[in-house]
Amino acid sequence: MSTRLACEARLSRGRSAKQKYRRIPSQDPAFPAARLLRFVTAGLPLCRSLGLQQSVTKKHAPVGYGMKHKPSQAPLLRGLITCSGALMLHLKKAKRRLSPLALCAAFSVAGFSPNAYGADQTATEQTPEPPFDKQRFDKRQPERNWSLIIGAGASYDPKYEGSDEFEVSPIPFVVFTYGEWLEIDPGGISVTVLDQDGFSISAAVGYESGRDEGDGDRLRGLGDIDFAATVGAKVGYDWGPVEIYASVDQTIGGSESLVGKFGVEYSAPVTERLILGARAEATVADDKHMQAYFGVDAAQSARSGLPEYKAGAGLKRVDFSASATYALSDHWLVRGEAGIGVLTGDAADSPIVEKKIQPSVSAFVGYKF
Repeated sequence: MSTRLACEARLSRGRSAKQKYRRIPSQDPAFPAARLLRFVTAGLPLCRSLGLQQSVTKKHAPVGYGMKHKPSQAPLLRGLITCSGALMLHLKKAKRRLSPLALCAAFSVAGFSPNAYGADQTATEQTPEPPFDKQRFDKRQPERNWSLIIGAGASYDPKYEGSDEFEVSPIPFVVFTYGEWLEIDPGGISVTVLDQDGFSISAAVGYESGRDEGDGDRLRGLGDIDFAATVGAKVGYDWGPVEIYASVDQTIGGSESLVGKFGVEYSAPVTERLILGARAEATVADDKHMQAYFGVDAAQSARSGLPEYKAGAGLKRVDFSASATYALSDHWLVRGEAGIGVLTGDAADSPIVEKKIQPSVSAFVGYKF
């Protein structure tokens, strides 16, 4: 009985050992050599999907034998087969066991490396080289479309319109231009809204300086004319260096009058540094302007002792002037202007006018940025 039990125990131990090795192939002594060869054989269809035709036998296959492959993948495949054979021989001699996790990791790398290599090569071949950015390395400064001149000057002209006395008045000098449409100068701000084929239309905001009764003996008792803003428009036509223009300005406050001007102006460079200009201009005004500056009402007559005088609308004066601008350097410049005005019509006959001819001179020094 004891002998029978011992035999059954040995048989059961033998069955358990076989079942154990069936459940866990990695512990089978024959696994490394046999399973490794099956893994290599199973991996070859993957190589076929990558463009390789398989004709290698399971047992004896020279390196690269019977395979048609792409030139870029042949060295890699040849190395994989050589490494597989060396690994099989080493495991067989050493009778070592290789875990399934290591085999899976090894053949995952072996199976996907050619695909990744091909993808990288394809991406390298298909990715276009970015164009050369010239602007990034271009050190030239862009051309600006604005200019600024700041300076100071003085004028020598009559104390008031019609006076025979003169005075020197300091004048700040600022000229700013932006493109072909904006200009700021001592006369105000001008915006060009249309400029085509020499024809231009612009809008302007300026000022009327007014008059102080303390400027002359004949003005005492007439009262002051307040400083006021003006808004207006200008139409011009450029014919080479010559411009023909006409403008109208409405005074807001002050005399609350309407003043129009029309004239012709010439400006041209004589040398690289010298620019000469000339202008002829006529000024017309409505009755409000004429009465405010040249008329005398009853109250003013009583206070000043001047006879009453009513000035009507019409031509007020004609002006002629000449100018020269000289560039001392790339930044510094000087400008001089001389002119003469002649009062006409009701303005010339006013009792407040002491002299009909009104000369003036001005000079400026400026720095151009």
